Amino acid sequence: MTEEKRRAILLEVAQYSERPSLAEDEVTVADYAAEFGIRHQLAAQRLKTLVEEGRMVERCGVYDPRVGKVVNGYRLAVSRSE
Repeated sequence: MTEEKRRAILLEVAQYSERPSLAEDEVTVADYAAEFGIRHQLAAQRLKTLVEEGRMVERCGVYDPRVGKVVNGYRLAVSRSE
């Protein structure tokens, strides 16, 4: 294996191993559940419904440094009429 090919492989591996972090305006299911005092499953269902209605946007597989886990992030959808 040439050094150039080795670098290309390592670059590709690094690209897929890096995760974007949770943005400040995003919430997780755990945040939503804590905010409204509901169970995790109900919070997940409610957020899924909001995404289906187009009121929120889901970003899958973001890293939450507060808990050290990969989670889904949710944020309010921005309408084009605003």
